[in-house]
Amino acid sequence: MIYRDAKGRFCKNIIFTIIDKNYYNKCKLMLDSFFKHNAFYCNKAIVYSSDFLSFSDDRVEVRLLNKNCLKHNYSKAENFEALRSIFITSLIDEGFDEITYADVDLYFYKAIKFYPLSANSKLIEFTPHFIYRDYYFDRLKDELVGGYINGGFYRIKSDERSKEFFVKLNYLIEEFDKVKGITANINSGDFWQQTLLNYYNIIDRHSIIHISNDPSLNVGWWNFRERLDYEIAFYHFSGFVDGSILSKYCHEKVPNELKKLYSTYYEMIEDVK
Repeated sequence: MIYRDAKGRFCKNIIFTIIDKNYYNKCKLMLDSFFKHNAFYCNKAIVYSSDFLSFSDDRVEVRLLNKNCLKHNYSKAENFEALRSIFITSLIDEGFDEITYADVDLYFYKAIKFYPLSANSKLIEFTPHFIYRDYYFDRLKDELVGGYINGGFYRIKSDERSKEFFVKLNYLIEEFDKVKGITANINSGDFWQQTLLNYYNIIDRHSIIHISNDPSLNVGWWNFRERLDYEIAFYHFSGFVDGSILSKYCHEKVPNELKKLYSTYYEMIEDVK
């Protein structure tokens, strides 16, 4: 199926995210920066929101979340995590060719070198928290807490096999819902869908998962030291506070190498209209 936006522009690929009103500024920055550098790949976004929101960019479609799909025993963050796999299967059914999920706290600095997903090869791309083994063992505790896969950015090629993967992932989410106390991961109970992603080898019976080794992707407070020699395609401002510390999850002061990055991001958030 071929999709065109309101202006007749062809849009076979899509990027989506899930937010509430508190993340509007970050979401706008994320999408503006993505389109600035990657419009050649994707020129349509869907923002699933629990609040009534609007964007001046006509490439952005807002879809209001049905309150009935939110679980009362979950925090809002956990609900948003749990809904990702459901929305991915829905977007596959809508006919989009490639689907990108992105957390709202990403900011893109240059064009991504997109790994070629293909029906004859890999259909899903994940980014790991760490790439280099030596650094990995130095930060093993962080890896165990956050898991191997970072759930803040991934890409899917529409196919029955990729759909099957996320249907199975959603099944696990529903099953773990029955024993939520067990699934709340080591990191204070949040990010548990990310925890489940670390079992991708069990779910992936078709061997369709590609784990990116591109050091420019998904740089964040947990791995920036292993990426200092590389240009950043996008930075993950996970747990961003005010630019003085790396994250609410890591209270270390922002090092000199990242001060400009953090201070500029803070100013941009404040300047969003």
